[in-house]
Amino acid sequence: MLPQEMRRYSIIALKNKGRDAWMVNYAVKDIAGGRLRWKRKQNMFWNLEKAQAFLQEQKREQANNGWTFLAGDRLLHCDVLRGLKILSTVPNASFEVAAWLLKMLSWGERIARCQVRGTDEPTD
Repeated sequence: MLPQEMRRYSIIALKNKGRDAWMVNYAVKDIAGGRLRWKRKQNMFWNLEKAQAFLQEQKREQANNGWTFLAGDRLLHCDVLRGLKILSTVPNASFEVAAWLLKMLSWGERIARCQVRGTDEPTD
């Protein structure tokens, strides 16, 4: 499990050579000597928008690599547990397939509503 202090992401405003700059702090995996460890990384940006975009990309990358902290968000944690309870009765079920199926059903329902209204594109 990733230590609590390593899960933090931040953007810190600072001055560098008299100019405004922003430092992005985030955690990265480091496999040194066959061991997995987490390190802090920092990147400096001269533009706040670029720093925010970079931080969002890092968060997305970490989520896609498989470590998320569900206990930090009580509602998300409860949703996941309820979803697991429902999926436990379905053989060979996974969250990925369940999310894909929900998306397809939702899109199909939107298309059906458009056909009833007589419009070509979903409005909602």
